Amino acid sequence: MFEKIERLLKNSAIYTLGTMLTRATSLISMPVLTRFLAPGEYGLLSVVSSLSVPLQVFYHLGFRASAVRHYYDLASDQQRRTYFSSLFFFSLGVAFLFSLLLFSYGEPLLGPLLKRDIPFHPYLTVAVATLFFQAFGILPNALMRVKEQASLYIILQIVRALSALALSIFLVVFTGAGALGPLLASLLVSALFSVYWLYYLWPYLGLTFRWARVRESLAFGLPTISELFGGWALRSSDRLFLLHYLSLSAAGIYSVSYSMGLVLSLIGKSIETAWTPFFYAIARDEREKEAGRIFSYTATYYTLVIVSFGLGLAVFAREVLRILAPHKYLAGLPIVPWIILASIFEALYDIPSRGLYLTKKTRWLPVVVLSAAAVNAGCNFVLIPRWGMMGAAWATLLGYSVMLFLALAINQRVYYVPYDYGRIVKIFVAAGAVYFAAIWLSPEALIPGLLVKAVVLVTYPMALYLTRFFEAEELKQIGRGIAALRARYVKK
Repeated sequence: MFEKIERLLKNSAIYTLGTMLTRATSLISMPVLTRFLAPGEYGLLSVVSSLSVPLQVFYHLGFRASAVRHYYDLASDQQRRTYFSSLFFFSLGVAFLFSLLLFSYGEPLLGPLLKRDIPFHPYLTVAVATLFFQAFGILPNALMRVKEQASLYIILQIVRALSALALSIFLVVFTGAGALGPLLASLLVSALFSVYWLYYLWPYLGLTFRWARVRESLAFGLPTISELFGGWALRSSDRLFLLHYLSLSAAGIYSVSYSMGLVLSLIGKSIETAWTPFFYAIARDEREKEAGRIFSYTATYYTLVIVSFGLGLAVFAREVLRILAPHKYLAGLPIVPWIILASIFEALYDIPSRGLYLTKKTRWLPVVVLSAAAVNAGCNFVLIPRWGMMGAAWATLLGYSVMLFLALAINQRVYYVPYDYGRIVKIFVAAGAVYFAAIWLSPEALIPGLLVKAVVLVTYPMALYLTRFFEAEELKQIGRGIAALRARYVKK
């Protein structure tokens, strides 16, 4: 058990560090792109990216989640070869046919969403071609997760991000490609990586196809694509509402501020990448009561990690945006705390939802996610005309709140876990106190503000202690760790 927890921590750290480095490439490109692209062009990129997410549904078919779950049911190499061959040939055929359909009829289908601000050709055409090549990586990524090849997974993600970054900057700055530059960069890099994905998957492929394998994966995976669609609606549809009610510039400014929450979302997804195989392995190897105890304990500290990252992002949001973007983008700063809280709820959703995956009750996922998306869309419709970008942020928070608590309510009936709700509430109370203290005490000046906020932020562990978050045994372990460090320091 402890070896598995140790591997979970190790893989989570690798995925999180890799995700941060990958995301750093976007932060590096932001000062360049925001200076060479007008807010309208930046908003164009945001809208195209937003539309690409629901299109992924027809390329993924939920096979990534299915492959991770069913891998633990396959007993031999031959069974795995049959399974992955069947999924690969079916998914590639569907991806090709859907891409052909969009190339031919995408403009009349998606044109009304884009109005006249964004031509379908070439922007959406390039995005569709990119999605086709990215489909080659669905099954290899699932295999890397279950085989715990976290280092390889992250190295490839970083190489891909750096390649796209360098090519994007070159196309925007030196060729004057404008908003088309980053889209072309992503297409070229995805095409090159599809060759490697095929090479990685080759040992698992053969001239075999079993419809039964495809059918069981579709039965499991198709409900999970509601998470992709619902996640898009919750994370990106507000750009379309802002485009409709306000302007492309408003969508661009909102997107820059929203990127603070995306950092936290990526951290949550990176931990979830390691958490899901861990969850399946513990449920398979441990008795139900012991598995529930492990899940409860790890969920508490997963919450602590996510909230801690969110607290740091919220406290330093003003300084980060002042460094990364021109002054005109600071108009979106007031939405950042709401977006970060929404991103915390988004990350915490992965805790209860794993029970639905484990028990293969994924049919409940559309109920959860689409209900949250409906709340989000309705709130966007009501709040944006009156409150603008702030209304969009509130709608996002309400949508993710519904998704988290509805998933928790259903999961506790399907696969009960005795979560320690009292300790989880203390995490939020301590974080809220530290956040308001940092904002209230910090001056407007950049350097003094950074110093004051840093000093206040390091009091977070003390705030947790004052709320009696730590258990007696944990305090003893912390004391032993401090004593060991002190002894090592004194020796030196």
